[in-house]
Amino acid sequence: MFLISGIKMSDNNDISSKCVGYYTTKEMAEIAVEENICDIYENTYSYAVIEDFGPGTHPECRGRQFFSFNKFSRKYRPVDEPDECKNIDRFAIF
Repeated sequence: MFLISGIKMSDNNDISSKCVGYYTTKEMAEIAVEENICDIYENTYSYAVIEDFGPGTHPECRGRQFFSFNKFSRKYRPVDEPDECKNIDRFAIF
């Protein structure tokens, strides 16, 4: 499953996230994030991430892709993983 989370970063580098949904294919998840479907941004989440999880208890994150929100286009665009996120294991499943 490809879980989508919005990520909020405060000025003092506090990070919070909210899982907003999932898709069974990476392609559909990418479309949902890039097009900001159902307002993932919510005037709060400047980043979004798609995480690939398998089934099971405490599943391992097999990969993830980050996006940054563009206020002019009102859409997310792919970006490299922010440095502030590199030590965070997962955003969607705690």
